[in-house]
This record gives sequence, structure tokens and C-alpha cells, in this order.
Amino acid sequence: MASHTASILQPRVGAGVLLVDEGERYGAQLRDAGVPARTLRYPGMIHGFMSYLGWVDAAGSAVAECAEALRRAMGTQLRSS
Repeated sequence: MASHTASILQPRVGAGVLLVDEGERYGAQLRDAGVPARTLRYPGMIHGFMSYLGWVDAAGSAVAECAEALRRAMGTQLRSS
């Protein structure tokens, strides 16, 4: 179960976040360990930018990326309402 859970990790980092290097390093460590992981950088975004869904376009893009990663990892289509 742990390996399946780890396979959907996609660290996201706002480019303006102080810990951006650590987030990208974490993604690299996951990949080096054989975990299929992607690290995505969102230039100009702050930590927690995804909580601004509906106000910030990048938040919508990040949520869509998360949903797509979950769909691929689960091998199913999620129904939209």
C-alpha cells in the first residue's frame, strides 16, 4: 500500500516559496528511489496558493494536475458532476 500511495506524489512548489529548493530536492529523491513522481513549479506563486482556487488561475491548474495524477494512479475516470 505504501508504494502505491507514494506513486501518486507530485510535490508542488510556488517559485516564491523559501523552501522551493527543498521541494524540488524531495521530488528528485522520490524519483531516485524509483517512485514515479513529478515536481511542478508555479512561478510567482506563494505557499498555499492552491487554497485560492477560483481566484488564482494557477490554483485551478494545480488542482487539475492533481486530479489527473490521481486518475492515472487509480486507473479510473472520476465522474464530474
